[in-house]
Amino acid sequence: MEEEFDDVVPTSDEVGEISKTGLMVVSGHYAKSGQPVRDLDEECVQLKERHFRVPPAHATVSIGLTHNLGNYESLKANVSVTLPCYTGEIEQALAEAQVLVEEKIGSLSEYARAYQAFVRSYNKGGSRG
Repeated sequence: MEEEFDDVVPTSDEVGEISKTGLMVVSGHYAKSGQPVRDLDEECVQLKERHFRVPPAHATVSIGLTHNLGNYESLKANVSVTLPCYTGEIEQALAEAQVLVEEKIGSLSEYARAYQAFVRSYNKGGSRG
């Protein structure tokens, strides 16, 4: 006897709408001689909110960056984006998350290069008053 599975996916009346928000987390630390000296303030940014009729899947992309600042110093940053989605949308959600992560890691890399230039200038006496 074959079973019918038409009612496996609950209706919104049975479950209600499930609201989920995407999340971007940025964390990292400043290190000297390979040892963490100071953690960067962790930043959590809520992304778009979506409503689902069933519990959603989650697509997550994470990238880490270590920028050598010279003089045995480095800046390490990690960016992670998690987006809720239906299972049929996982590839699209991963692509969206990848774009968001790459944009954020790019801006962190620019910040690290600017900080490095400032430190070099300061150490050469260019910014001392």
